[in-house]
Amino acid sequence: MKGKVTIIILVIFLIAFFSVSLSAAEKKITGKDALSMIENYKTKEAELQTKIAEVEKVVKLLQTEVNELQGKVDEIGTELEQCKIKLAENSKYVVVPGDWLSKLAEYDKVYGHGNYRRWPEIYRANKDLIKNPDLILPGWELNIPRP
Repeated sequence: MKGKVTIIILVIFLIAFFSVSLSAAEKKITGKDALSMIENYKTKEAELQTKIAEVEKVVKLLQTEVNELQGKVDEIGTELEQCKIKLAENSKYVVVPGDWLSKLAEYDKVYGHGNYRRWPEIYRANKDLIKNPDLILPGWELNIPRP
């Protein structure tokens, strides 16, 4: 970063120097004028160095913020992966003796109390396994569709 800034300052200085050199070739410059110009360039260089330092401070602050935000993004990504794993675990149900679709739809780990009418969702998600919705067998692992 500092190398790029130095190159930019050098380019600006050379452009300014050559533009002054060209105009100096057209008219004669006295020693006083030359010293005055040198002082002006030194002043401008000091101003530019101050601005560069200010910009570098801002860049460091922004980089710190970016690093903090990246840390938060990484944390959220980890949480998301954990949620996906938990959802995948909760999206399966192993049939036990005495289960039927509308009954298991009301289980808390499936859809919860009062949701017996959602049994067709379970049936549709498991049509490859369930040939008759009135007959599910113990040990079957059913997919539970989640919204």
